[in-house]
Amino acid sequence: MTRKVIMSGLLLLPALGSLAVENAAQLLAPWDLRTFGSLRAMFHENQLGAMVRLDSLLPNQHLYGLGALTELRGEITIVEGVPHIAYPSGEDSSHTQLDSTGRESACLLVVAEVTEWVGVTILEEVALAEFDIAVAELAESVGVDVDQAFPFLIEAEVADLRWHVIDGRRISGAGRSHRDHLGAAVKHHRAQATALLLGFYSRDHHGIFTHRDTNSHLHCIVREPAASGHVDHVILPAGTRIRFPREGYGQHAD
Repeated sequence: MTRKVIMSGLLLLPALGSLAVENAAQLLAPWDLRTFGSLRAMFHENQLGAMVRLDSLLPNQHLYGLGALTELRGEITIVEGVPHIAYPSGEDSSHTQLDSTGRESACLLVVAEVTEWVGVTILEEVALAEFDIAVAELAESVGVDVDQAFPFLIEAEVADLRWHVIDGRRISGAGRSHRDHLGAAVKHHRAQATALLLGFYSRDHHGIFTHRDTNSHLHCIVREPAASGHVDHVILPAGTRIRFPREGYGQHAD
């Protein structure tokens, strides 16, 4: 994307709370951003066991995260401390459950605590292929250090939303590539949808929580009918508001 993403206006949301997370695989400051497991280990070492139980992170109404269930049984999207768990139901269907008890476990998870968000409105359409440039540019505009990993949040009417829910039962043989996983996933598409999108951006975590060809990992929660999963494509229309953590908030207190 060569054009500048034009933005206007800032929105500060109410301050939230604090977080103490145990048995983390890696701590990435600020915002108590932590990772458990990695894409590299999942694909190349077949590490699909429990890297973290969700109940070790909850309750915390200010927690945001995304990842995959153990044994690739589905997708996890955590917003405001509520895990939205997407399970495959068949070759062409999946269902999403809210799990406030945190009984599930993940083989891959990245989480962050955000205590205050700042919002930016885009005045031009942005497609998923442009996300890396657009997200970095917009985050910098509100003071986020884009050399560090950070989450971002979008709630909007979006177009051409495509997402999948992994189904580890359908991965055959030694198929451990990203393409193999997509081939074993339940795929969904909506031409228009009201959705909440949660993303994590990093230039330095390819093979950990981003794939090697992108700096962003994005999940969606669709309101009606309820659905969630890993975003494969989406178009954000002009006027969409993207929120970023306000710099200096949510850092771990010793």
